[in-house]
Amino acid sequence: MALLLGAYLHWGLVMIAVLIFLLVIGVGMLLTLTTAIIMGETTQNAGGASALIGLSQNAFGGLSSPLVGLFGTNSLAPMAGLVLIYNLIAGGLAYRVHHQLHK
Repeated sequence: MALLLGAYLHWGLVMIAVLIFLLVIGVGMLLTLTTAIIMGETTQNAGGASALIGLSQNAFGGLSSPLVGLFGTNSLAPMAGLVLIYNLIAGGLAYRVHHQLHK
């Protein structure tokens, strides 16, 4: 959200770089933890689970670049908007899984 706000308010390069740095740190920690949890829960076909994790990460990365490019390359807003959309999707999925586990 802050990244999108920074894009529209034309924050400086240093502030945008700090926000992206914080985003990358968070994503790096979450991807590592979720991969470890998923692989810990997989008792059979660990190779298949690992392949699906890698496929999903590469698929989202491969789809994101053209989507950002479709909305323009002169602004940070398309990238920030897509990051926000992905975060909302991840939050919704986490909420759903949490409630399914605690029924």
